[in-house]
Amino acid sequence: MMDVKIGANENAYFNGGMKQITTESSVMISSSKYLNNAELRNLISQEMLRRNGPDLPNTAFIPDVAKILMMNEDFGRVMELFEQEKARLPRFKEWCDRRSLADFKKEQVKDCAPGTLGAALYDFMVNNGASELYNADGSFSFDNSKTVEAYAFLADMQKFSPPDSAAW
Repeated sequence: MMDVKIGANENAYFNGGMKQITTESSVMISSSKYLNNAELRNLISQEMLRRNGPDLPNTAFIPDVAKILMMNEDFGRVMELFEQEKARLPRFKEWCDRRSLADFKKEQVKDCAPGTLGAALYDFMVNNGASELYNADGSFSFDNSKTVEAYAFLADMQKFSPPDSAAW
């Protein structure tokens, strides 16, 4: 095992702003409404500490976590922040007011630099056989034969993969 030494300067840099906060409470409490939610803490600890196995899919708790996050979200505050940004950034306000959907074609994103959203869209379209992401009515175009075929192939290949490979 490697001996790691952290100097006083590094410790001060990383931890200099920490303040010791105490409480008289006999239960775990936090200034975070999310950490104060016992159900969310339980779900997160279950996900972070469990082994991957066939008895519980990796996606099992997504609906529960989404529900808890939605219940804890302050949508009024979110909208207030959007309005502040729209007042500060007129181009952002114009974009929000247009409420337009992007209708990307492979040809439009094929030359985007690696690591950009355009490159990720192109990769998704090419690897799944999709030519467009949206249907003419604006709905998301996912249920097409090429995409279904790609995911069926991945599901077939998963049978030959190590049991926990979906979490890699």
